[in-house]
Parts: sequence; C-alpha cells; structure tokens
Amino acid sequence: MNSESKYFKLFAECKLVKGNKRSAIYDLPRNSYKLIPNGLYDILSTYKTNTIDDVKRDFEKTQHSIIDEYFKMLIENEFIFFCDEDELELFVDLEPAWDYPGQVSNAILELPMQNDTLTLSLLSLEKLGCRFIQFRAFNTLNLNYIEAILTFLNNKDFDYIEIISKWGNYDIDKLISILKNHQRLRLLYFYGAEKNKVLKDNKIERQKIVFSSEMKEKHSDFHVNNKYYFKVNITLFCESLFFNNYYNRKVCITKEGEIKNCLSLNKTFGYVKNLDSIDRIVQTNDFQLLWNINNDKIKICQDCEFRYMCVDNIPLKYENGEWIKTSPCFYNPYNPDDL
Repeated sequence: MNSESKYFKLFAECKLVKGNKRSAIYDLPRNSYKLIPNGLYDILSTYKTNTIDDVKRDFEKTQHSIIDEYFKMLIENEFIFFCDEDELELFVDLEPAWDYPGQVSNAILELPMQNDTLTLSLLSLEKLGCRFIQFRAFNTLNLNYIEAILTFLNNKDFDYIEIISKWGNYDIDKLISILKNHQRLRLLYFYGAEKNKVLKDNKIERQKIVFSSEMKEKHSDFHVNNKYYFKVNITLFCESLFFNNYYNRKVCITKEGEIKNCLSLNKTFGYVKNLDSIDRIVQTNDFQLLWNINNDKIKICQDCEFRYMCVDNIPLKYENGEWIKTSPCFYNPYNPDDL
C-alpha cells in the first residue's frame, strides 16, 4: 500500500451513490460497479483532501483494521490514487451534464398501423432527431410488411431499429437475410416461440434474433424490472441525475395513432394527424412532465444505490404528494439481502 501519509483521491470517473443500507461506487469508464458499506461512503464523502492517517485519527484504534481493508479494496479496484498535497488542486471533479441534439431520442410504435399514420410518424420523428426506434406488435407480422417498413427507413436517419412480434414459424434463412440487408435493424425479437434461444450469425455480427417462449398480450407484459437491465456508463449516469432515464425524450404511438409517454399508460395527448402533430405535443410541459421525474424524486427509488444505473418502465403515479411506482420493484433497498 502507498504511504498512509500520502493524500488519496477518488478518480473523477468513479461516482459514489448512497443507498439506505449500503452504497455503490460506479466505475463509469469500466461500465461496472462495486457495492460498499455506507461507512466507506461516508469516509470517501467526508475526507476528500486527506491522508489515510487523517482518517484513522478520527476513529478508534479498534476500527483501523477495517479502514485498512477498505483502502486495500479501493486500491486493488483502482478507485483511488495517491498524490502530494500540492497536487490536490490539479485533480478537479467531473461536473455531470446531459443533453441531446434533438427533441426526441427514442420512440416505440405499435404495429400494424395505417400506412399514412406510420409514414407521418416516422417522418416527424426523424425531423425531431429520433435515432432509436422500436416497432412492437401483438400479432404475427408479415415479413413483406416488415421489409417494406425497413426499405422506407433505408434513407432515413434512424441508427438503431428493433422489431418485436409474435412468432409465426418464419423461415430462419429469410430472417437472417432481412438482417443482412438492413444493418440498422439490430434486433428481431419473437415471443410465443417454442423455446428460448438467441441466434447470432457471422453474417450479422452486430445483430441478433431472440426467441422467447413467453407470451405478450398487453403492453404491461413488456415492463422491464430486473438486475439484468442495470447499465453503468457515463451517458446513462448523467441522464439519470437530471431526468427519468426511461421516459426522457421518448414518444410512443399506438396503432391508432395516439401519442403517449408510454404505451401502457392510459393518458393520450393527441393523435398523429400531420407532420407537426408530434412536434407540437412533445413541446408541451404536460407531455414533458414525466421526463423530469428522475429516481431521486420517486419514493423508494430515491433510497436505492442502483438508482442511476437502473432502467425500468414500471408506470408512475402521483399520490398523496409523492411519485410512486404502480407495482413493486424486484429489489428492496431497505432489505438489500434479496439481491
């Protein structure tokens, strides 16, 4: 270990997040995290320009061995570094900020949709800066219909496309051919399949076909809430500090052309009638309300150490003066032993 008289600093890209019973260090460049006791969080938050000797002076000798273990772990995981006192001012904190060069970043469209409504929706979303789009259907989509949509998008600015459909005994070679011919189609997801399977092919390295035996009968069946959707990266972390990382800059459109924050929510803000319909609606404070309800403003989530890496779409509601999730999370920050 480095000399305990040296000054220690937490790397700027390693962010501390305190939970009710325990905390976490988000290692943003490495896309990983480490759970730590709240006691270590308090040390790192309090002693920002100190030495290990300084820390130990404020604790009983019986606790020094625990402090040694803390710093051994911090060094081994490269969360901290050591420097001289006159170097401290050279290492500035990372000031978080988030922005996006467009009014809408992502959208979910329910299929099948009337051609005129679909065309207006896609042209409007492209104009608003949308780059990620998911198509979702509760029936088996015809492959010619899928290809027609993808062909229309060939000269558009969408970067990432997903299609979710009920399985229909499609020809696998045909599906691979569709992916190969449309490189921005990153995911074909089929539910109601015979078994769970992920198909990758050397011809479609960045793309995949997912088969799920689960059935989807309503939009709430697509609610995501499990640890496999924890993502640690600087973009999501910064967005989560200021915005709701699911609703922010999102537009959802039903097959009838209804414009919503989320397909599983009842509230409709209007319909796609012309090229300005979506633009006019997303500019309103009413539509953007959920964009700004980040996890720090949501009951229980605000006490969770995973709140800046967790992406879930459990609907929100405002009740008795506070925002709450309409169904319980898989994780309880007040009883962390369940994860």
